[in-house]
Amino acid sequence: MELCGGTHVSSTSEIRGLKIISEQAIASGIRRIEAVAGEAFIEYINARDNYMKQLSSTLKVCFLLYSFC
Repeated sequence: MELCGGTHVSSTSEIRGLKIISEQAIASGIRRIEAVAGEAFIEYINARDNYMKQLSSTLKVCFLLYSFC
């Protein structure tokens, strides 16, 4: 398996987090994986959490995975 994200880091701690957003087959034996990492990962998680808070409030339900009530 070969993976290249086009960006190189000195330490994996620079990545902070990684979230795979999508994957698809682009040719026989070749897959395309889209992900966010670093600051984009933090922004993605914060946006998702805010969305879940709003949705839980609108539906008047608790989302226990995040303890939103």
